[in-house]
Amino acid sequence: LILTGSMDGINKKSRVALNAVFTSPDAQFDCWAIMTMQGHSTLGLDKPNYTVRFYDDADGIQKHKLRFGCWRKEHKYILKADYFDVTQCRNLVGAQLWRELVETRANVHPRLASLPTLGAVDGFPIALWLNDEFLGLYTFCLHKDDDLFDMKKGEQAAVLVCNKNSEDEASFRAPAVLDEEAVHDWELEFCGTEDDTWARGSFNGLIDFVMRSSDEEFRERLGEYLDVDAAVDYLVFIYTLGLVNSGVKDLVLVSFGDQWIPSAYDMDEAFGLMPEGEGAYAPDDFLPRCEGGVWTSGTGSLLWDRLLQNYENEVRARYRELHAGPLSEEHILTLVDSFVDAIPASLYLRDAEKYPGRSSAAEMTEQIHRYMTERLPNLDEVLGGK
Repeated sequence: LILTGSMDGINKKSRVALNAVFTSPDAQFDCWAIMTMQGHSTLGLDKPNYTVRFYDDADGIQKHKLRFGCWRKEHKYILKADYFDVTQCRNLVGAQLWRELVETRANVHPRLASLPTLGAVDGFPIALWLNDEFLGLYTFCLHKDDDLFDMKKGEQAAVLVCNKNSEDEASFRAPAVLDEEAVHDWELEFCGTEDDTWARGSFNGLIDFVMRSSDEEFRERLGEYLDVDAAVDYLVFIYTLGLVNSGVKDLVLVSFGDQWIPSAYDMDEAFGLMPEGEGAYAPDDFLPRCEGGVWTSGTGSLLWDRLLQNYENEVRARYRELHAGPLSEEHILTLVDSFVDAIPASLYLRDAEKYPGRSSAAEMTEQIHRYMTERLPNLDEVLGGK
């Protein structure tokens, strides 16, 4: 993707307009890109994420909608830097695994089942240029918004995102404030209706139920508030990929006016990568524990603690099923290797020269192999039994 123009003054709220020329074996386009920075913790990096909206004009009036593969035709995308994941594979391999996992779920919400990516993100690696300067290796990704879930203005549908990692509000131990400025832990990313009272009330109803219900009530009535099958899948998924952050922060919940449905997103710390690339977690970190018949999820979230306590058999059964299929070690590592091998070594090298001081792609790929090979036996000991 070649951008021409100036990025002076760009930030999360201040946008810039640049000419954009995209060339690949499958697609070509020449239009305008109106861009802002994207994310929270990544804003201060030399290689930030961007939200990009494509238009036929520099004023952003006529949308230039694009279709890639099976995606729906849209004009808004994310240019994801994955600064700390030099391989660029974690987020997108994680997304593919989540999509394959959802495909095997017996009861998928009909609105999710109708989506081309089943509500999972998707993307592909690109080389990004500004004028004649190489900005690095990026991935061109779908955005976690109404478009990803095919939600329409005027309908009761909503997307919620947890942006922080507090002890109470984010972990289902206090009501969600849902501040419009996202200064609290939960952000209402999208609400189809102008009056979002229903979404706020529905979500806080879930939190209140998690906080106050007895075990018997939790088991019998959780499905009124939360898609239990999706929640079980989400928990098995984040344990398998070592998504330490996703137990609380980075949790996405979607609603089509009924239950809330957990969905995996922002998986650039998959396979045990620590925040800000500080290293990797040990393969036996971030495991659930059962002592004296009481489960703790290791996430800090009351929701996941109670799910394990009351749906232990369902979690174990789904764990065994998924680990014989899309979450097997062989399949996971095959996807990782295929993704990394598809990116030219010269492009990895050029990105490393542009942003030095990080591990190489080969070193990170080796870390992923080592992590998964050692992690799955640890998980088997906890979740693989009857």
